[in-house]
Amino acid sequence: AEIRRRFNDTKFRSDVFLREAELIELLPLEAPLQDLPILTVGPLIDQKTRYQGVDYSRPQRPLKLKVPISEACQDERLIKAFFTWERWQGVIPTVIRILKTDLEANLEALETNVTAKP
Repeated sequence: AEIRRRFNDTKFRSDVFLREAELIELLPLEAPLQDLPILTVGPLIDQKTRYQGVDYSRPQRPLKLKVPISEACQDERLIKAFFTWERWQGVIPTVIRILKTDLEANLEALETNVTAKP
């Protein structure tokens, strides 16, 4: 019964965290950076990278400033866009730590329960 309660609690927290993570990922898309008038799309470049031992490339266009950096640093819309992204992304490490602690406690309880049985 104790293990079942633990797993139900963990499932509930995981479901809540998943919904929050989906919101965190989608929120910046409501006002995408590329829509800011001080930014422009740069030329197409071949982005090369290595992921899990596999080399691959993909075409990509970077966002670039159309104004000097000193002007961009004063642009209220750009500052707020970065603020929104930073604020929501900053939640992720805390959520992961909470879930990790919860899962470790569950593992410990399971191991204790298994070794306690004859």
